[in-house]
Amino acid sequence: MPISVSVSSIDWVRHIAFTGIISDNDILAAYNVIAQCLLDPSMDVLVDTAGVETVAVTDVGLRTLAARRARDAHGGDVVRPRVAVIAPSTRVFDIARTYQSTPECAAQCSRFMVCQTLEQARALLGLTHVAEPLSLAARA
Repeated sequence: MPISVSVSSIDWVRHIAFTGIISDNDILAAYNVIAQCLLDPSMDVLVDTAGVETVAVTDVGLRTLAARRARDAHGGDVVRPRVAVIAPSTRVFDIARTYQSTPECAAQCSRFMVCQTLEQARALLGLTHVAEPLSLAARA
């Protein structure tokens, strides 16, 4: 499944777009790209799942991601970024809410938000522009 990662040159937010089939490996690969980014680690993240056709993410994959994020957060004094997931499909929305309810994520629940539209995500993150991202990282 293609994953694209970019940075908005205007709002200074990382933008991840998933398309096609999304699996446990895909969500972990996207996290790895973001975690290895040399930019400000507290930079907010906008996750766009509008292009996702099939979801093959398991509870094990969600718990693995949550545990990894929690472990990495304890690695220093860095403020964890706010994450806004755009989940227009019911299936993706439910998976994102399941992730949000994991104990590891629940401790930082105010930093992880799930919504259904780009406009809602922009409002949650206080963004003014996200339409012109500057490609930075990779396509996985």
